[in-house]
Amino acid sequence: MWLALAVFCGLAVFALPVLKVSFLLPVVGLVGLLATLVFFFRLGGENLRAPAAVPPPPPAPVKTPPIALGELKILREVGRYALVKELGRGAFGTVYKAVDTKNPERFWAIKEMELTLGSKHSLSDLRRFFDQEQKVLSWLNHPGIVARRDFFTVGTSLYLVMEYVPGYTLRQVLTANRGAFLQDFVVGLGETICEALSYLHSQRPNPIIFRDLKPGNLMLAEDGSIKLIDFGICRLSNQNQMALDCMPMQEADEVTEVLGRCRDTVCLGTPGYAAPEQYPDSGVQSDPRADLFALGVLMWEFLTDERPPRTPQKLDRIGGYNATAHEELQPLLDRATALDRKNRYSSAKMLGRALTEFREKRICVSPEKLKADRQMAYVRTHNLLKTTFY
Repeated sequence: MWLALAVFCGLAVFALPVLKVSFLLPVVGLVGLLATLVFFFRLGGENLRAPAAVPPPPPAPVKTPPIALGELKILREVGRYALVKELGRGAFGTVYKAVDTKNPERFWAIKEMELTLGSKHSLSDLRRFFDQEQKVLSWLNHPGIVARRDFFTVGTSLYLVMEYVPGYTLRQVLTANRGAFLQDFVVGLGETICEALSYLHSQRPNPIIFRDLKPGNLMLAEDGSIKLIDFGICRLSNQNQMALDCMPMQEADEVTEVLGRCRDTVCLGTPGYAAPEQYPDSGVQSDPRADLFALGVLMWEFLTDERPPRTPQKLDRIGGYNATAHEELQPLLDRATALDRKNRYSSAKMLGRALTEFREKRICVSPEKLKADRQMAYVRTHNLLKTTFY
């Protein structure tokens, strides 16, 4: 650029006497040429600049190493799964922690139901009940509900493969707390459970009634999330979907008990948490409001640290047990646990909305803070029970 400018200036100086033109004209031309050259130089300079540094690619996700099968104590193998730990027993079978031997990247929970002649139930009833549970779970997809993976049969036993939730039941959380829970914890817990119940009750064409909502059937995970587990006695709103006529009497809240038979439905549930219409001789069919009754009882238990009475009755006022409970919370629980279901909330969404309005008005705590409180409850339970999941 500078060479071109020098040549131009030299030619202009020698040309002036020859062309006999005014000195001003070449000067103007020279300035214009200089400005043009500077413009193109800068334009070209922009193109010649080094490109901006390309940001480094995001780190590749860390792949969880496969589970070392050789380091596990395997109880036995069923199909492609190795059962490594018994998690619990119920009226309809046993739940195990298991690992897929062909793809050992994570653990699974497997429910085993044995179809044996020694069972107290007919084989056809057990089979229908198992089929209903696995089908219902296959329809559902919600963070508050345990997910189904697969089902299969080996010999005379049926197996349902589900998501494994490393955590504690709310029964264990209650035991570890050693006292009543604060009001804000219980209200947040109720809101979260209402979300899962609302999802179940909104299924079409058949709303799903859980029918056995109790502390032992709710899991608290490490991240503070809550999951419904054990859909063993859930039912569709269509009464023709009912599976069993009877179940054996067992210890309350550890496994589900039979409550009797009423008209055209099988009354199943756990005494103390089951709604009045789930008991013998109620003469009515259970509907989603039965789950709301059970949730109200569960919240009452967390607020009072008292086991609910085994027969449906008006519960004691929470104020005498928990100083943190605001008086405006009592009407919410009274309505949820009304003995006449016509006086309860009409839906889980309505109950959840009432709890949210109460929290925003009286507690002023965000859902994120309440979830963090559940994480602390998980840590407290873990430190007390010293459970090793892996």
